[in-house]
Amino acid sequence: MLVIAIAQAFQYTWLAKHRKEKCKIAELCGITVKVRSDLHDKVKAEQELLQQTMNQYIEMILTEHFNPKIIEKGGTDMNSNNRTLAFQVSEELFQRVKNYFAKHPKLKQREFVVGLIEQELDRFEAQEVQKEQAEVAPESGDATGDGSADE
Repeated sequence: MLVIAIAQAFQYTWLAKHRKEKCKIAELCGITVKVRSDLHDKVKAEQELLQQTMNQYIEMILTEHFNPKIIEKGGTDMNSNNRTLAFQVSEELFQRVKNYFAKHPKLKQREFVVGLIEQELDRFEAQEVQKEQAEVAPESGDATGDGSADE
């Protein structure tokens, strides 16, 4: 069972005694859900990777879901024409990444992966531009038109 307490302004959980009672803005409300064990394992693994409490992790997910934010680097809204990249890694690589995040607690997993992808794409695109310029340079050198090389 995954127990989720949505943290807002205070660091305590307020559980409604009756279903009709509503959470007040300044108070915390409890959410209790049952999920498949494989999904629970994924949630727990990512929560540990981010070094957050379960409350912090679930609040982050719910906040991102209900309040789409502006992505710092790209400047686009989370709901506007974005695509998802998802992949699995070996346990060994996962542990290496987890250790890296332990030493860089302010770094978010998304920022880390997107940063690596952008770095490699920038490198690749710079190489492509250099190749294109190298191909254009010899062609422009042959276009002198005086024909003196053959005489």
